[in-house]
Amino acid sequence: MKGISHFIIEVKNPFKDTISVGAVELFVDKKISRDRASNRFGTIVSLPAFGDETILKEGYEIIFDATILYQQIYKEGVQESIHLVNAAKSWYKTESDMIILYRENENSEWKGYNNNLMVSFIKEEAQVVSGIITGPATEKNVKGKAIVKYNNDFLAEQGVVNGQEIFINPSCGIPFFFKNETMYWIRSKDVLAV
Repeated sequence: MKGISHFIIEVKNPFKDTISVGAVELFVDKKISRDRASNRFGTIVSLPAFGDETILKEGYEIIFDATILYQQIYKEGVQESIHLVNAAKSWYKTESDMIILYRENENSEWKGYNNNLMVSFIKEEAQVVSGIITGPATEKNVKGKAIVKYNNDFLAEQGVVNGQEIFINPSCGIPFFFKNETMYWIRSKDVLAV
């Protein structure tokens, strides 16, 4: 199967029944905790027949925006994803804009696809106001500052490397749970300075 303008990807087990939070394993309801329960990892089955050139190849592993799993329709009384193209093989169609990270195989490093990258916000200890009753010390995000976790080629050409501190648009960033850490998916246009 080949998509005309879409990538065809295989997503094994689109939703998990449990998630790990620290040392505790919790059961999740995919209707309530879609962001945590969704499996955002896939493998490219086929490339689009028409469209722009891509560096991706069949067999590459990808991390994608999980909304392709959420957008549902009712078909004969059963809820299905509008992106599902072959339920038996668990194949979905997706546009290139929905692919966030990619790698050639499990031994390769993840890289941002096109203008996508992953960052983690820099944290600082929240100021505790002293009084009779005080709560525990907490952390908060430093507004507009982040650390690059997974870079893309465009920013790499500008000299940005993984682990570097950057200044970003403070109103951007989609939370993404990856490797037991909350990261944020942003685009190159959201990077203001390095």
